[in-house]
Amino acid sequence: CHKVIVSDALISDNVLELLKYRDNESKIFIKNKFKKFQDVKAINLRDENDVLAKIKEHCNNNQPFLCASDSCEVVTRLYNECLTDAVDKEKFLLITAKTKVYISNANKSFKDKFVFYSPSIIYGVDFSSDIPQDVFIYSKGQSILPSGLFQQATRTRNINNLYYYACDKNKQCQFNSI
Repeated sequence: CHKVIVSDALISDNVLELLKYRDNESKIFIKNKFKKFQDVKAINLRDENDVLAKIKEHCNNNQPFLCASDSCEVVTRLYNECLTDAVDKEKFLLITAKTKVYISNANKSFKDKFVFYSPSIIYGVDFSSDIPQDVFIYSKGQSILPSGLFQQATRTRNINNLYYYACDKNKQCQFNSI
């Protein structure tokens, strides 16, 4: 195969056995040198308007972030809403199956940017910024499992705050706290 990606949640003896046959010069090992998402403040934004307002606030204050959603439609809408008011449109990046953006090095591609992505990114992207960044998650609860949302949120290895909106319009939220 052209590329093999493994992560700590998936490595087994079989995977290590397979990796023995890969050329050492082609292996890239990325170690998470940042905190393991301990003590990251998770802020529940209960209103869609609050989500958009908080994202726009970050854009206006030039605070780079990652914004993921389990819906291509939602993340594209958030991206377009923010892009409309943007001065520096080059700082915005939308990654969906429709945009067909290929990321070879997230540390370069995501640096100092406002990155919006759909379930086209769940695994296989590692953004290790020295400066902690906020992450936004918008879940409609329809296309990927909660474990996939967690994977989307943790594409950046150095999270400052996690802002999340996780209520489906068609369902009543059954919990009012974490």
